[in-house]
Amino acid sequence: MADKLDIKRSSIAAYECKNVEPRLELMLRISRLFNVLITDLVQKDFEVTGFQPAPRRLANDINGGVEESKLESISKKCEEIKALHDGFKTYYQVRKQNAENASPEIMRLMMDIDTFSMLLDQLFEFNEQLIDLSKTASE
Repeated sequence: MADKLDIKRSSIAAYECKNVEPRLELMLRISRLFNVLITDLVQKDFEVTGFQPAPRRLANDINGGVEESKLESISKKCEEIKALHDGFKTYYQVRKQNAENASPEIMRLMMDIDTFSMLLDQLFEFNEQLIDLSKTASE
């Protein structure tokens, strides 16, 4: 697992012993490696709940369909949030360009912001796919 994630075995041991928490970017890679939702990775104890890959779970959640009005409301809210995020990204890029000689602490914070922004972009993409899938399931 350490090789697939490109990290040291000692890092995995530290995460297992709960001495340290993995960075968000690593958690994203772990969720992709095991094909689970990142929220499940963070919130669930798979020894208790059992392991279920994300696509099967997603399909089970969609089978019942979603009301058209609710789907449109969700879609509109997603678009509004995405527009806010796009505005933030534009602002952040300008600020980032002006921080060329920032301290290591600020650089780490900026990396976390970049990772979080990528996560949001991925969530927006998943939301669009889920909405499309829900519309198809409702038809």
